[in-house]
Amino acid sequence: HVIAKCLAKDPDHRWQSASDVASELEWIGTSSSQAQGISAITRRTSRYRATTIALVAAALIAAVIASLLLLRRPVVEQPILLSFTMPPHGSFDQFGQAVFSPDGSSIVFLANSSGPTFSAKAPPALWIRQLDRAEPRQLPGTQGALEPFWSPDGKSVGFFAQGKLKRVAVAGGPPQNICDAPQVGGAAWNRDGVIIFCSQGVGPLYRVDARGGTPRPLTRLAPREEAHRWPVFLPDGDHFVFQGDASRAEDHHIKIGTLHDGSSRDLMQAVTNAIYVEPGQLLFVRGGSLLAQSFDVKQLTLIGEPRVIAEQVVQNDDNHHFEFSASQNGRLIYRSGSPDSQLIWVDRAGRPLGTVGDARRVGLRFRISPDQQRVIIDQDDADGRSDDIWIFDTARSVATRFTFDPAGDFSPVWSPDGSRVVFSSQRFGPANLHVADVATPTTVRRLTSFVEDQVVPDSWTHDGTMIVAERSLKADIDIWTFPAAGGEGKPYLATPFIERMAAVSPDDAFISYVSNESGRDEVYVERFPTHAGRRQLSSAGADLPSWRADGRELFFIALGGDLMSVDMTSETATPKVLFHLPGNSYDVTHDGQRFIVDRPVDDHFRSPLTFVSNWMAERK
Repeated sequence: HVIAKCLAKDPDHRWQSASDVASELEWIGTSSSQAQGISAITRRTSRYRATTIALVAAALIAAVIASLLLLRRPVVEQPILLSFTMPPHGSFDQFGQAVFSPDGSSIVFLANSSGPTFSAKAPPALWIRQLDRAEPRQLPGTQGALEPFWSPDGKSVGFFAQGKLKRVAVAGGPPQNICDAPQVGGAAWNRDGVIIFCSQGVGPLYRVDARGGTPRPLTRLAPREEAHRWPVFLPDGDHFVFQGDASRAEDHHIKIGTLHDGSSRDLMQAVTNAIYVEPGQLLFVRGGSLLAQSFDVKQLTLIGEPRVIAEQVVQNDDNHHFEFSASQNGRLIYRSGSPDSQLIWVDRAGRPLGTVGDARRVGLRFRISPDQQRVIIDQDDADGRSDDIWIFDTARSVATRFTFDPAGDFSPVWSPDGSRVVFSSQRFGPANLHVADVATPTTVRRLTSFVEDQVVPDSWTHDGTMIVAERSLKADIDIWTFPAAGGEGKPYLATPFIERMAAVSPDDAFISYVSNESGRDEVYVERFPTHAGRRQLSSAGADLPSWRADGRELFFIALGGDLMSVDMTSETATPKVLFHLPGNSYDVTHDGQRFIVDRPVDDHFRSPLTFVSNWMAERK
């Protein structure tokens, strides 16, 4: 009877606790006493013996019952892994930067809904997906948004757009400007109404009242650090974790700071964003793997060793921000995919014509050599940092390493005759210009020696005398020219706005570049070096201008990824779409008939997120 009650299939007939057992034993004892009262009093000796036997039996039964109840302890909820895709409504061309609300009931994400193809007239906006509803809804007025983050009560979402830090109510209503924020780098909001954020892309974190106001610097950069990014508050609302970005990988750290006085210290070396979730776990990425490590939130120290939660987690923003988010009730989302891309040749309609080399982690810039026989690329490492420069022989598809320093080398530009390459390197701290002969690449000469500024080459004049580059300090980026033989540079275009991506025309008579003076990146062209005849070529967002070899055509990438063409023989010509880029960059042959583009192995903008209902159980 006892064992049957413990293991009964019907829950209503099954003992649920030790209290049920005690009640049943009491009932057994009472029944036994009543039965003995009916018997003759003269049988007391037999009753004593029977009682003793009953007590021993009861003890044995209790032991059996306790064991059975222990075996029947409630099983911890097993994790459920789901492929979390956006619904077909809205025809999302891309979605990402997904962030869980604090209670795990909703997800805010960035997406566009322009139809089958991305339209420059419909920039990405913020959308809310409640997990108990099938369809997401757009938050009005959030076009052009980046890096969303939640208020502690889940009633508002903060984001960056149009050079501002903004907030919008989830229930509806127009966004509210909080303060200026020229560049993005993450933000966090505590229960006291304080927002901390990266304001200028480089430099310290700032703090501002969530209702609006003037931001004030909060943290202080350590030696060899460039920026503080991706803050996340800890439960006390005073301490926060964030990324300390630097030139060298070994100088990147996850740090802990405090609102009290802005002080901070290194927690661990890592090239990633990090988030804290209860109970006592720090999530971060290392070498593409999502890791979880125990964290003492009172002592502010890590405990034990990290464990792998997921593999090949992709970046969803520059500067080492990876696609993962977790709520405080055990829910997790992340996106996985190969970081590699394949370089391919395409025609003016975007039709594939052939491949170049093998798939690898291609950086943001690659360029065809003047003789059209080689392609030079910068390649990223496992953490997504600029690593080294490689050269592909297009005829043989053979790759040769061009730089060998452990520091990051990137943004290579061929000399007009193809005998040299100028590039940016962090081997002595902040990025500076370096040049090397193609025949003897190990012999590298440093051209600039800025201590705080960073210099990145954009173009080499076709007479071979001058290098046009971006010089940046904090949030300001200007276009400078430097003698190719070495020496002092001088500003070419230095305004309160950001100017970058300069490209000199083949006859050195014009220069194109990108400026955000209108509130959005657009492509401009003017005479070089007089600035005469300046005109704006794009009107809905643009990047990366490049000239055809005869100067009669200019190409650029429109907001959303369409490759555009402008007839430069006509001052009234309007840009026209050639094809949609599969990746992030391109270069064009001399005749303008073929392009080399990067095609990601996995489409990170359309691939589904993985949703885990109880990731802590999965970890165990």
